[in-house]
Amino acid sequence: MPPRTCCRPRPPLRETLAPVADTEFAAGWYLRGDVGYVHPGNVTEAAYGEPTPPMVHPKLSDAWSVGGGIGYRVNSWLRFDATVDYRIGSTFKGRNSGTGFVRGYSQESADFEATTALANAYVDLGTWSGITPYLGAGIGLSSTLFRNYVSQVVYFDGTPVPPFGYPGKRTNQLAYALMAGVGIDLGSGATLDVGYRYVHLGEVATRLDAFNVGTKMKDIDAHEIRAGLRWEFARPAPAVLAQAPVSARY
Repeated sequence: MPPRTCCRPRPPLRETLAPVADTEFAAGWYLRGDVGYVHPGNVTEAAYGEPTPPMVHPKLSDAWSVGGGIGYRVNSWLRFDATVDYRIGSTFKGRNSGTGFVRGYSQESADFEATTALANAYVDLGTWSGITPYLGAGIGLSSTLFRNYVSQVVYFDGTPVPPFGYPGKRTNQLAYALMAGVGIDLGSGATLDVGYRYVHLGEVATRLDAFNVGTKMKDIDAHEIRAGLRWEFARPAPAVLAQAPVSARY
């Protein structure tokens, strides 16, 4: 009797390749969320409206930031992302004195806010024991605002003067950033990102009042220490090939 051949059915091609296709489509994309400590650099008063006595030692206090974004890893050393960050908790203080206040001075104060939307590029410099140092740069827009701006005139003889304020004005302008940090692989697609970022925020101003007087600060920079998580949707997996039929002779 001639031998008979029995073949096991080939698994459906769609069932074999669909999971791989889904993984390949999502591979490289990631979400990120960050918090940071913000130390503003020195600020400079800008000419604005009618000339006023120069402001003495204007400064912005330290603040916090929170942000997030979405990105794409091109390969093992290059990735891009788009991020939005909001800085809160900073206050502005300064003092005006000089010929305009021969009998005293004025104290200036306000809340300062800054939001940035940046497109960023990063170069990963290699991985050692799950730690990947990187360098990056970004460019985009910043939106700055003075809130609750108050100017309080103080006379040396104690004459009381009620405070007055300037209305706030949102300023939108070019922003750019430089970054350096490390990514620490936590497994399951998660990476702890710790780094430093320098951001140029531009300027901030009040509106001019009825006397064409207001306040404008320029050359606002921020030095930020940030920590966050990056979560990659899917990591590339090796392709799964359909098995050839298995034959048995008996």
